[in-house]
Amino acid sequence: MIDRFSSGVVSGIVPRQPVRFWQTVSAAAIALTLWATPSFAQDPFRTTNPRPIGEKTEAAFKAIFEQGNYKAAEMLLQQAETDEPLAHALRAAMAYNNSQGETDPQKKQAASEQFKNYAIKTRESGDRLKKTDPLRGNIYLAVGNFLEGAHTVGTAGVVRGTPQALGKLQQAFKYLDEAEKIAPKIQN
Repeated sequence: MIDRFSSGVVSGIVPRQPVRFWQTVSAAAIALTLWATPSFAQDPFRTTNPRPIGEKTEAAFKAIFEQGNYKAAEMLLQQAETDEPLAHALRAAMAYNNSQGETDPQKKQAASEQFKNYAIKTRESGDRLKKTDPLRGNIYLAVGNFLEGAHTVGTAGVVRGTPQALGKLQQAFKYLDEAEKIAPKIQN
């Protein structure tokens, strides 16, 4: 007799490896968030109405998304601006990437802690930026909250981490709504 529940599949909806599934979803969401953020926030990757960020942050972004050169990006991010939320978000993405496939538990834990710390720094620097650039500030507040929620699910697990992560996700949507209210006022 086949035990219907032993495979982790309930009515064919839940994947066999839910933790791996959520890791994949989190990684895809991080990549999408970071990829979409500069064009939405009108960071200096646009040809008109650019927002000032540091040269190292811009170079690191291009190394990742235009060249696929993660090693160069890591080196650039070590030298990047200390209060630029995009730099912190990119550092978080790199830490997450470094934790994937790591077999040494101590190195994996260290990368996870780096991810968490950079997620917090993304949120905190977004909060400071909100005073001078409300659009970008709100976007990076959203990104930081999202990254913190992804870390919670990744470390606490889906069942225990979801309630806290949902709170972070609600915060992220709140800040995205604020950014959306501001965006129509920006001339491109």
